[in-house]
Amino acid sequence: MVRNWKREFLENAQTVFENPKKLEKEARRKEAALEKRNNQMLKTIGQLTLERDFLQDCFRRAGEEIPRFHSEDA
Repeated sequence: MVRNWKREFLENAQTVFENPKKLEKEARRKEAALEKRNNQMLKTIGQLTLERDFLQDCFRRAGEEIPRFHSEDA
């Protein structure tokens, strides 16, 4: 266990002596980047949902069976 603590400390030792404001700024930057990526993914999900619903409606109006697609993982 002590060996793991030592390894972890040595990997992160530089952060002990860094400016706390710099670390906080970097954390906020990473959080903002993650939030931006999350918003992009939610926008993509919304767009794909609209497209799927539109196509399903087209199949219903044409009296066709709605195709079912299964992923290889399922």
